[in-house]
Amino acid sequence: MRVSKQYPFVLALLLVVFALLLGGSSVKADTILGKTAIYTSSGIQTYPLVSGDKMAFEYEALIKVPGGTLITDKGTVLEALGEGEQIPFHVEKGNIHFRILPEKARISFRTSQGEISPPKAVAMGNSVIAGGITVTDEYTKLELNEGSLDVLTSDSSNIESANGDPLETTFYGSTRINAGQSIILAKKPKPVAEEADHEASPVGAPEDRPPGHAKDGVGGPPDSPPGKPEDRPVKRGQDR
Repeated sequence: MRVSKQYPFVLALLLVVFALLLGGSSVKADTILGKTAIYTSSGIQTYPLVSGDKMAFEYEALIKVPGGTLITDKGTVLEALGEGEQIPFHVEKGNIHFRILPEKARISFRTSQGEISPPKAVAMGNSVIAGGITVTDEYTKLELNEGSLDVLTSDSSNIESANGDPLETTFYGSTRINAGQSIILAKKPKPVAEEADHEASPVGAPEDRPPGHAKDGVGGPPDSPPGKPEDRPVKRGQDR
């Protein structure tokens, strides 16, 4: 049987295409972080959780990723990001109930008021971190039922205890929240001086001032023309 001289070239080309297909599929698989099950009126619909996809949930949903499970309420808007071994969820608004396995510690939450994540060093006996988070444009509220979480506020936000418990600061500068505690991250109030500046009445322009108004601390007759005496117009029949 005679073998075509083009056979080695065709075989090499097929191998290259096959390698590219494998490479493309592995890259795509890397962006899939978990699964999302949405409980609609017509049944459960399952979708892959893809890194960088912003999701607005019209129904309650269950999200499963390595290291934890989230339940999102209707109206929640979030985006999952893959950053190495970590999966931060950027939450724009909504309510989320979470259950995290701290030994894996892959899940964290980011809002406009700060970031909430498992401690870098997990204490013995803390096998589960569970609680809920509520996010709006004005504040982020965290209620923790089990385990511990660390909170870092943004530059424009403050942290307050919602139940009056003292808050612990960690070595890393974050705030440690323990089981049974509840905190609120809210925007810092404007300084009093800044508010006073906004409330002060604006100074009118010179042309808006009434006749005879003192200008720059110096009073003058209402109809005094500006300029030096020698620059003012001379009436006829008078010497300068």
